[in-house]
Amino acid sequence: MKSLRGRYVLDVSVLIEILTGSKLVEKLVDSIVAGDVEAYAARLSLTESLYVTCRLWGWEKALQRMRILMESEASWIKVVQIRNEHLKGIPQFMLDEDEA
Repeated sequence: MKSLRGRYVLDVSVLIEILTGSKLVEKLVDSIVAGDVEAYAARLSLTESLYVTCRLWGWEKALQRMRILMESEASWIKVVQIRNEHLKGIPQFMLDEDEA
């Protein structure tokens, strides 16, 4: 099986598949662990993943899995913060906060 290579940004669905140990992401996980893939995720995606897995398993197990993922020696996933320069070209109405 040929490994993946390069940089990947992981969205919520991929993070949940990783946290649940899904076979669907086995090749990706193997490539990350081998150092062939640099994996990135937005802090918001990690938060959403924690929320979904918390609903599946409860707080303790979800938090334990997230800690294993994020605090591993390999530092599997690099956390990125969304900055204003990343938002260029997005319509303003999508960026405005709701008014109460």
